[in-house]
Amino acid sequence: MGHYPFMMRKIHLLYAGPAGLAIEIGREINPRIWGEVCLYQYDASKTPEINMCYQFNR
Repeated sequence: MGHYPFMMRKIHLLYAGPAGLAIEIGREINPRIWGEVCLYQYDASKTPEINMCYQFNR
């Protein structure tokens, strides 16, 4: 990761939209380009309502 000074180390992603587009976003997660990606999920019945549900490229 140190060879690209402009590369992000960690991305936090909260997506709300169609499932098909979520799959396309997931296909674009490239470990050579992206750093760690943290996915969050919204659940109104829990506190806090937004919780991390998965981490990629860890």
